[in-house]
Amino acid sequence: MRPTLRSSKAVGAAVALTLLMSACSIGDSGSHTESAAPTASVSASATPTAPATGAVASPDRPSAQPTTTPDQGDSTGGSAPAAPGDAGYVPPETDPTALDSTVEAGGAVVSISSLDAVDAVAAGPGEVSGPAIQVEVSVTAREQEVDLAAASVELTYGDDQTPAVAFATAEQAQDLPAKVDAGKTVKGTYVFAVPTDSRDRVDVRVTVSTADPVVVFRGAVE
Repeated sequence: MRPTLRSSKAVGAAVALTLLMSACSIGDSGSHTESAAPTASVSASATPTAPATGAVASPDRPSAQPTTTPDQGDSTGGSAPAAPGDAGYVPPETDPTALDSTVEAGGAVVSISSLDAVDAVAAGPGEVSGPAIQVEVSVTAREQEVDLAAASVELTYGDDQTPAVAFATAEQAQDLPAKVDAGKTVKGTYVFAVPTDSRDRVDVRVTVSTADPVVVFRGAVE
């Protein structure tokens, strides 16, 4: 009977050892399975995701915003439109009218009372004797006195509107006076060098005051 008892104990010990090894194996397998999950999660998160439209930009790459250039004159810091007396200021002009028209400007009526072809004699710097056009401008005040301190007359010719040189020292040249009384008319005479073959288009520009558009007369001069 003793040999049989030893055999039973040996069998029991073997079974217990087998069960223990199985339990360890199962534990190790579970441990490996749990550690594999994070690896799969990292792999999934590595896939780049396209940013949604309209997403807020990161601080190191600000989103594009509409801007206004200074020359557009916006209220957030752009430059204001040029005013009379500012560099680069270009005064507004009336639509061109015929040389024999009358135009109201600055509380006065402006017209060209005479326009003649003459031969001018140079007497000042920049002047060259030769064919010229003599322009007489009339300004009539209405109900109130009109300030003509800033009044001026200019002439251009040709399709490219070449500025004509004025014979400021010509004997017949005479600027408009500094003012014209209510109901009165004053005149100014101006002489400009204009080639005889460039008179198909002549523009006479009369400025009454800087507060009013420049009056433009246009036509051909014989």
